Amino acid sequence: MKNRRQIDALIERSRVCRLALADGDQPYVVPMNFAYSGDCVYLHAAREGRKLEILAWNPKVCLEFDEYLEIIPGETACDTACRYRSVLAFGKAVILEDPEEKNRGLQLITRRYTDHEADFDEQELASVAVIRISLTELTGKSGGGG
Repeated sequence: MKNRRQIDALIERSRVCRLALADGDQPYVVPMNFAYSGDCVYLHAAREGRKLEILAWNPKVCLEFDEYLEIIPGETACDTACRYRSVLAFGKAVILEDPEEKNRGLQLITRRYTDHEADFDEQELASVAVIRISLTELTGKSGGGG
């Protein structure tokens, strides 16, 4: 998938993204709810935890988005294929501190998963971490004829 519109559409259709971090020599991947704005992705998390500890010393991340389309049976196991599409996004994460920026990120995430409009108060904003990932590269792939 080389067309940016196809890549953007797949990200918009994805319900979950997988956040990949490098914890020293140990990979760490976690599924996340997200919002996408074309040049960045917003995530929310607890105020403490392994993700934030890793990001504090290594903000480089990779995100994975995918859609599983179907299994195409073959005559043998080796002839069986899977139709799918996926996108890898690379970028740099920042843990937002500015209340307005945090509010905007949470509003985007809320709108994505619910039909509610939200404006978060100071206490709500203080209770969560909001991560903005500025994207530096997007690559898409489709397999199995998809």
